[in-house]
Amino acid sequence: IAFALSGLALALALFRFGLLNIAPIARHAIMENMREAVLVVDNQQRVIDLNRAAQNLLHRSPPDIMGQPVAQLLPPLSGTGLSTTQLDIVIGNGSNRRDFNLRLSPLTSAQGHTFGQLLVLRDITERKRAEDQLQHGRKMESVGRLAGGVAHDFNNMLGVILGNVEFAIEHA
Repeated sequence: IAFALSGLALALALFRFGLLNIAPIARHAIMENMREAVLVVDNQQRVIDLNRAAQNLLHRSPPDIMGQPVAQLLPPLSGTGLSTTQLDIVIGNGSNRRDFNLRLSPLTSAQGHTFGQLLVLRDITERKRAEDQLQHGRKMESVGRLAGGVAHDFNNMLGVILGNVEFAIEHA
């Protein structure tokens, strides 16, 4: 009887209380190993959760971040109201400047009530630099074509002038 009761208690604990529930473990592994910075904010725009990448981005520990207004932690967000679903922001300046793509997703309950937002910041600095280099290369190419065209036109006019000068010398 004791063996049966302990087995029943174990089964109750496993199924009722979800002791074998893998979702929290998977959530933790995913959140902590993401390259993107993830912040969860409540309806008052205060940070209530974040991952390791967000801690590294903000250069602060979780106790210093939790409960803080997101606009205070990420100044480019002040005045935006977090109403858009996607925007590019710049954090830092000089050699510490980083470009980020920010995606905002509402967090809603099963009944459809919004209780916060999920902010995902993806570092797009290298992509921006590559785009800038490509654009610079295209500008240089068009300047080269323009210079070549001008030089060609100038050479044509110079040829006409030299031809006329030679003609004038021969007939003078």
